[in-house]
Order: sequence, then C-alpha cells, then structure tokens
Amino acid sequence: MNGEEYLREKLRQALATRNLAPRGEVEVVLEKPKLAAHGDLASNVAMALASKLRRNPREIAAEIVEALELDDEVVSGVEVAGAGFINFRFGPAYFQQGVREILQRGDAYGRAEWGKGTRVQIEFVSANPTGPLNVVSARAATVGDVLANLFAAVGFDISREYYVNDA
Repeated sequence: MNGEEYLREKLRQALATRNLAPRGEVEVVLEKPKLAAHGDLASNVAMALASKLRRNPREIAAEIVEALELDDEVVSGVEVAGAGFINFRFGPAYFQQGVREILQRGDAYGRAEWGKGTRVQIEFVSANPTGPLNVVSARAATVGDVLANLFAAVGFDISREYYVNDA
C-alpha cells in the first residue's frame, strides 16, 4: 500500500468513526501541496463536507484529525491549515519502506504493463556521418533512446528508427 492509499483509507476510517460521512458520500481526495512547507500530501475532505454538514470546515478538519489513527513512523505530522485543509508529512519509515521496495525489486522496479504490447515507433536523429559530432546530435540520440527504454519498461513493443542525416 502506498502512502496515498494508506492516508485515504485512514481518512475514510476517521470519517466513519465520527459518522461524518455515513454513506461514504464524500470522495477523499489527496493532493501534493503547491508549497513543500505545507507537507507531503493534503486533503480538502473537511471543506467538501462543510456544506453537507453545515459546519465550519476547520472544525470538521480538527475532528477528523482527532479521529485519525496513524502510525507515527509512517506519518510524522498532521495539521489543519487554511480554510480547512488537512496537511500530512510522511515520517522516516515511509521513505525507508520505499527504498526497501526499490532494493527488493531491483531491475523490475518501475516496470509495468500499461502499454499491453501496443506497438510504438520512436524516431530520433543519429549522428551526421558527413560532419563533425556535436552536442545537439548526442542529446537527440540520448533523449530518443531514453524515451524508447521508458516506453519498453512500461509494456510497449518499441521499434527505434534512427534518421541518418547524410545531406
């Protein structure tokens, strides 16, 4: 379970505990705040509930935060901010788990099957055989090759087409 899924589930549990959304009528949205000072993720769930409950969103947010049962190692801080945002900061255990997952999965980390074998042709420029090598040619070849590798890593069937500039 990633951090966003963990927090979404904990928010749902807190809402149910306090009977703030008895029929699950509110969508629990988590977003990355624009400013890093506001935490790693933020939720506006209290503001979404304010009109339905006819209450101040900051009060709702404070009640939700009070009901949250979070692992202190995973989430190091929670605060109510602004009009009723709930800001979350991840703790060391969250990041350590991420590193462990990367090490366990090795070369398979980040791979997926989004492309489902869809064929994609990536075309990019190779070096000009009639002229000197330059930074632009090297950059174009590198970007094209990296894009092809990324597409292949997420399940696309890639063919690479190198344009030879021999004019």
